[in-house]
Formats: sequence, C-alpha cells, structure tokens
Amino acid sequence: MANVMRYIRGDIMPVDSPLILSGTVIEIGDLLYQDQLTKQVFPATSLPDQTGTVANQRLFSCWFIGVALGQSRDGDTASISIGTTGVWEFICASHIWHLGDLIAAAPNAAATGLLDQTVVEVAATDRAIGVCDQVEPTANTRVWTRIKSEVMEGGYSPDICSGSSSSGQ
Repeated sequence: MANVMRYIRGDIMPVDSPLILSGTVIEIGDLLYQDQLTKQVFPATSLPDQTGTVANQRLFSCWFIGVALGQSRDGDTASISIGTTGVWEFICASHIWHLGDLIAAAPNAAATGLLDQTVVEVAATDRAIGVCDQVEPTANTRVWTRIKSEVMEGGYSPDICSGSSSSGQ
C-alpha cells in the first residue's frame, strides 16, 4: 500500500524504532508490531501465521507498538518514528461504527495473515489495538481509531499479553 499519513488528532506519543532490518519494507500509515523475541519492528503483514485470524490478531495485539510515521524502503536500516497513541483513520470493510467498538488489524483474504493499513471490528479485547472514536450512522469504509500501544502503554488486554501470548507461544 502507498504511504498514507493516517493521523487525525490527539497526542501521538511518538517513539523511535530500533534499527530496521534491511529488507523490511514499512510504509507511512502501517500498523506495526515489535517482535518480543528479537525486539525488531515489522508491519502487520510480516507477522508469521499463528494458524488463523483470531490467533493472528491476539499475537499482533500483544506485540502492537503503533502506526508508522515514516517509511523504510527495501535495504534501509535507519530508525523510523512510530505513533503509539492518538486517533488515526484506517480502511475497513463497509460497516456502521459506534463509539467504543473494538478494532483489530484485518485478516488477509486467505485468513493466513493480517493487513498493514486495514482494520476490522472484533468482539474481544484480547484482539484489539484500538476503539472507534467517531460515530458513523451509515455504513462507511473508513473508521477513526483511537489506538493504544501494548508495547508502550499496556494496550487493551495487558493481563493477556503479560502471559504466554506475548512470548509467541
């Protein structure tokens, strides 16, 4: 996906990533995770399949660090800035949104991974990376999402993430 600045409002509490691994491509607006074993930062599509959407979303939520404020091209290794809080506009399937609806990274078409800049409503906090921040009385394909980094802020399910799911097990 092309670089898209998705920031809407609020304090983004930016952090600088560790050095990016050469070959890791990150676009502005990508949902990012920090692998808790290697401490490297990657876009959602790089998360290894955990055998299904629910397991993928759970691990991603536990390792969620934020939204890319900078890009990293193939071969780049410099740090990038990451927004860890604030409200961001993401792509979604046509949906009627309500304040506080839980939001997670959307699965790819094969349900074997996640998408970098697309989200979906979920029912459980252990999969959430944010909540809906704007009422949408009619179906919309964009949603304002108030994110909360698990890595930097304790996320929506710190009791789950402090256990085995944070270790990738």
